[in-house]
Amino acid sequence: PQFYVDTRELVAPRPLVQMDIDPDTEPDICCDIIDINKHFKPESVGGIILLHVLEHVTRFWQVPEKLYEILVPGGLVFIQTPWNFRFHGPRPDCWRISDDGYHALFNRGFEFVYMEPYNPTNQYLHPVLMNVILKKM
Repeated sequence: PQFYVDTRELVAPRPLVQMDIDPDTEPDICCDIIDINKHFKPESVGGIILLHVLEHVTRFWQVPEKLYEILVPGGLVFIQTPWNFRFHGPRPDCWRISDDGYHALFNRGFEFVYMEPYNPTNQYLHPVLMNVILKKM
């Protein structure tokens, strides 16, 4: 909430369905991303934006399969996760994923379009965030 970004403005005029586990954000769908396929038909979504999501998913290794199922062929996923960042809500805040971790996690069915550690202080191997764009093959 300290750094709220209105994602609707980022993708307008395209339709956007917001999903969150925190009901206080008043999402269109309130659930864990592990249950995303209960809300979207297979191969029905063109793009997915995950802003600080994966670190809160207790079984994050199941996410690639869930995303692959609902994405259209060629569909894109933008992911941003913290690396060198404080614990934050909503709790739980379980994981930090490195570039090696992303390659291990999304090694089947996805092509890496872009991956960059965001390192504004230029401290060696101390990025604040990881930015990743994937394409469903």
